[in-house]
Amino acid sequence: MDLNSVLQRILDQPQSRRLENLLLKSECQRIHLAGLSGSSDALLLAAFFKEHRHPALFIFGDREEAAYFQNDLENILGVGRAVLYPSSYKKPYQIDLPDNGNILQRAEVLTRINKTRDHFIIVTDAEAALERVITKKTLERNTLDIKVGQKFTFDFLMEFLQENTFERIDFVFEPGQYSIRGGIMDIYSFAHELPFRIELNGDKIESIRSFDPSTQLSEQSLGFVTLIPNIQSGLITEEHESFFDFLPDNTIIYTKDLHYSMTSIQASMEIVVEKYGNEIKIDDEQAIRRVDDLFDTPELFKEKLEKHIIVELGNKPYYQPEELITYSTKPQPHFNKNFGLLLDDLFTNQKKAYTNFLFAESAKQSERLYTIFEDLPRSDENKGLELKFHTIHTALHQGFIHDDLKIICYTDHQIFNRYHRFRLKKNYSKSEAITLKELYSLKPGDFITHIDHGVGRFAGLETIDANGKQQEAIRLVYRDNDILYISIHSLHRIARYSSKEGEAPSLNKLGSTAWSTLKQKTKKKVKDIAKELIALYAKRKAQKGFAFTKDSYLQTELEVSFMYEDTPDQSKSTNDVKRDMEKDFPMDRLICGDVGFGKQKSLFVQLSKLFVMGNKWLYLCLPQFWLYSTSELFQKG
Repeated sequence: MDLNSVLQRILDQPQSRRLENLLLKSECQRIHLAGLSGSSDALLLAAFFKEHRHPALFIFGDREEAAYFQNDLENILGVGRAVLYPSSYKKPYQIDLPDNGNILQRAEVLTRINKTRDHFIIVTDAEAALERVITKKTLERNTLDIKVGQKFTFDFLMEFLQENTFERIDFVFEPGQYSIRGGIMDIYSFAHELPFRIELNGDKIESIRSFDPSTQLSEQSLGFVTLIPNIQSGLITEEHESFFDFLPDNTIIYTKDLHYSMTSIQASMEIVVEKYGNEIKIDDEQAIRRVDDLFDTPELFKEKLEKHIIVELGNKPYYQPEELITYSTKPQPHFNKNFGLLLDDLFTNQKKAYTNFLFAESAKQSERLYTIFEDLPRSDENKGLELKFHTIHTALHQGFIHDDLKIICYTDHQIFNRYHRFRLKKNYSKSEAITLKELYSLKPGDFITHIDHGVGRFAGLETIDANGKQQEAIRLVYRDNDILYISIHSLHRIARYSSKEGEAPSLNKLGSTAWSTLKQKTKKKVKDIAKELIALYAKRKAQKGFAFTKDSYLQTELEVSFMYEDTPDQSKSTNDVKRDMEKDFPMDRLICGDVGFGKQKSLFVQLSKLFVMGNKWLYLCLPQFWLYSTSELFQKG
C-alpha cells in the first residue's frame, strides 16, 4: 500500500467529504476541524489539494510550526507545491536586521500569488503575515518578464536595473546584483533562488540559464524568467498594503491555535512600539516610517482575516464555528527506543485489524527497522505470527493513530527518538577553488596560486578585449612585473595561497621552469612515499587479524538510539570502519577532525562492536579520548 492509497482512504471518509462539500460550495465562513493529531491534518489537506486546486493560506503561531507543516505538505504533494512565506527579518520584528534570503522567498511568494491566483498553497506564521507588502500595481510596475526570443537591448535592461537600485558589480553572488561581460548579462533577481545568465545576440535574447554563483556552472535552461527588485528596500516607497489585500477573495485561510497568534501579535507590537517608538528610522533608506506603514495593527489583521473563509485546526477554536467536523485520532505512542514494546504494539494492532504504516525519510531507515524486527526475540503469544506493516518513504513530522480508518502511522524519528529537522532552501557549499564571492573580497597584493604558473599577486579586475568582445579578467602580477590575465571561466585553476602564519612566498617567474620543476619534484616525493606505504601495507595485509561478525540487531538498535541523524560523511566513516573491523587483517584507519558529535558516535559504535563481539586492540587518534584494550576498559568501568 502506497502513500496515495493512504490519502484516498483519508479523503473518502464521511468527515472529509463533508469538509470537501463545504469548501467547494462556500456554504459557511467558519469551520472547525477537531481531533486531528500529529501530521494527520497535513495528510487530510494534502489529499484535498490533490483533487481540488484552490488558493490556500495557512497561518501558524510561530515560524518553526509553519516550517514543519510546509515540509509535510511538500513531502506529500511534491517539491514546489507548498511554499513558505517567512518574515523579512532574522529575528522577530528586528527591523534593523533584514534577511536577504527571506526577502527573496517573500518576493517569490508574492510573484506566485500574482501569477497563479486560482491555485496556490502558502504556509506562513502570524509575524510574517502581519508585515505590510507592496501593492500589486507597484509590484507589476517594478517587475520585468523576459523570455527567449524576445527583443531587448542592453540599454533597456540596464535602465530597468538601475532604476530599481540593482548594484552593478564584477560578479554576482547576492540578490540585487548584476554584471555585464560582452554579450552576456548576469542578474540576481529577488524572484528566484539562483541568478540568471542572459545571452543576447544583437537585440534578441538567445538563451537564459540559471547558474550556481559559486561555481559559475549552469543549472538549468529557462524559457521565461521574472526580474524583481528588493521588495523591502527604499526603491519602493510609494504605497504599502496588507498582505491579505494581495490575496484573491476566494482564498481559504487555515489557522492553528489562533488564540496564541492573536495574543503574540498584540504583545509583539507593544514591544516594537516600546523599542522603536511610533516612527522607525530605516538607516539604509535614510527614511522614517510609521509602525503602521510596516505592520498591520492587530485590529486590522483580524478585520482582514475575517473577510475570508476560515478553517481552524486544533482543539480550541478562536471563532464560534458554523460547522464542527470531528475526527478520531490520537498521537503516536512513544516507546523510548524500546523496540520490544514497538514490536508488541505492531502485533497488537494487527490483532485489532488496524493497518500499520511506517513513514521513513529514507530506505536506509526502513532497512534498519526490518533488521531490528527480524532479529528481535518475540513474546510467546506472537511466536509464529507474520508481522505485517507498510513502509512509505516520505518524511512526516509526527505520527498518529486514526481510529475511524483503523490505521496507525509511525514516523521513524519518533520511533528512534531522534530530532526531526525541517528543510528549507538548499545552501551551496564552497569548493576548494576560489569562489566569486571570495574573489570579490580579494585585495590587491593578496597571493594567488595558479596551477600552471605558480604564485603571483592579485592586482584587481580589468576589462580586456577578447576576440572583439569586452570581458572581465583577473589580473595577476608575477616576478619582474610580468602580467597574467585569467578569464573568470578559469577560476577553477586558481586558489588563494595558504602558508604558515606570517611567511610570504617568493613570486614565480612567468615562462621559467621553476614552477614545473617544483611540481615534478613534489610528485616524485609523493610517489616515493606511496611506494613505501604500499610495501608497508602489503606486509600488514599479509598478517592475520580478528574478523568481527556482521552487525546484529543489538548493534543496529544501539546506533539508532542516537538523537541526530548522521551526515553523509559521518555515515561513510562509520561504515568504512565497520567494514575494516569485519575483515581478517589488521585494521588501519584514522578518523581525525574537530571533536564533535560525529566522531564521538564513530568512537562509540566501534567500542560497542568490541564489547559485543570480542576482545581486540583498537587504536584511534582522537583528541580528548584515551583508548585501552577491551579488558582494560571493563576494568576501568
